[in-house]
Amino acid sequence: MVILNNKKIFSPFFKINDKNELLYLGKQKICKLSNDEEINEYILKNEGVIYDKFLNHSVKNNALVLEPHSDDFALSVLGCTLNEYNTTVLNIFSKTNPEYFTWKDSISISDSEYEKIRLDESSFVVERLLGQQFISMREKSTRISSEDIDKIKNRIKNEIRLYLKHNLTDTIFVPMGIGNHPDHTVVFDSVLEIIDELKNYEIILYPEYPYARCKKSYNERLKYVSERLNITPMLKDISGKLDLIVDCISAFKSQFDDINRNQMLAIVREDCRALSTEYKTDDIVMVYFNIGGKKYEN
Repeated sequence: MVILNNKKIFSPFFKINDKNELLYLGKQKICKLSNDEEINEYILKNEGVIYDKFLNHSVKNNALVLEPHSDDFALSVLGCTLNEYNTTVLNIFSKTNPEYFTWKDSISISDSEYEKIRLDESSFVVERLLGQQFISMREKSTRISSEDIDKIKNRIKNEIRLYLKHNLTDTIFVPMGIGNHPDHTVVFDSVLEIIDELKNYEIILYPEYPYARCKKSYNERLKYVSERLNITPMLKDISGKLDLIVDCISAFKSQFDDINRNQMLAIVREDCRALSTEYKTDDIVMVYFNIGGKKYEN
């Protein structure tokens, strides 16, 4: 951690050694730094996060966010929960193949090291930047697991039940499954199978980014979901939240090593403008969907 101009620079995986070199994972030298301003600019624009101490707002509502992978919460849910809910993020799948690691050509990394980076990024964002709670089931991604899907779904359902039994919760955020990523759809299907047990909770579906940028995938999944559930769109104005949302997304450098913060800001803003046009509003918005129950029994 480095203190500069009353701001903290912190990253769970970037360090500055005694030679003033910026290291990634303590292994790979990224560059040599000559002064504080270079450190400030380099980490902000490329590798880390600069943030002021986040001031928690006093809120009454409590949310459980079901997050298939690290970064789904920051990318897709934060626009709704920030300053409105005391939030627990339940990460489901943390074990995956380092083949998806964006730095794989530069750094040799094991499965367990890759998992730790992704969990460190999530806990850093959720707990350190936002002051909320992060927990993980540490499941193996369905893409690399040979286990029966029903067994995975049963564990997810039981984890949800256990959490709700012991924690005050008003709202549950559930991924829609846009793009039909199997890890996302298995979480959606798990909730659908116990939705009658959840009738006392508000359930909100969230479109997953970046998959939701493909309108074909978005509309196909929306049609699939709307045929099974009574859903109502809910717009959230994120004008005052946009910068912090982008700060949080930018912390996931194991996923977005080639996009700096300013580029990410432009991408998220453009996503919101597209939704503003679609829903005929001048606000900078993200859209979510309230579930009003099942339409029919399968």
